[in-house]
Amino acid sequence: MRPTKRSIYLSLLLLFIACGVGQTAEELWRSSEGQVRARKYRKAIRTLEKLVATYPEHALAPKALFQTGDIFMNNMDDLQSSVTAYQETTILYPDTDEGVKALFMVGFVYANHLKDYEAARQAYTGFMDQYPNHELIPSVKFELENLGKSADEIEALKGVTNAI
Repeated sequence: MRPTKRSIYLSLLLLFIACGVGQTAEELWRSSEGQVRARKYRKAIRTLEKLVATYPEHALAPKALFQTGDIFMNNMDDLQSSVTAYQETTILYPDTDEGVKALFMVGFVYANHLKDYEAARQAYTGFMDQYPNHELIPSVKFELENLGKSADEIEALKGVTNAI
């Protein structure tokens, strides 16, 4: 028996509803926040990825992609995936606050977590080239001056690390 146009339409409609296509960007964002609170990190990442894929031009899209990087770094200890998410944020949304901060975070993760100082140097240098007047420039310069040093070797941190 050959399917009718009506049955095909209803099947597609059910498929879209089942996939959650009807959710707004805001609903997806709130859902991901709840998933993070519930420690369902993989599910939160899938929800954030759906937000970006479904609403790439929405103001929440760069926030969602940046948040994905944060979840990978802070909650899942998947540092390479966090770098990838931050790099995507920078590439897709370079003129947003999240896109700028994501480039800083690429350098930060490489320097302070992965100990890949050359990759960190490239990210930080790229940051200074792209955003020479950004408020994070002093932090970028500090990071560059102290690449590869332990907290005990950084003069500005000596009082801080001893107090902890």
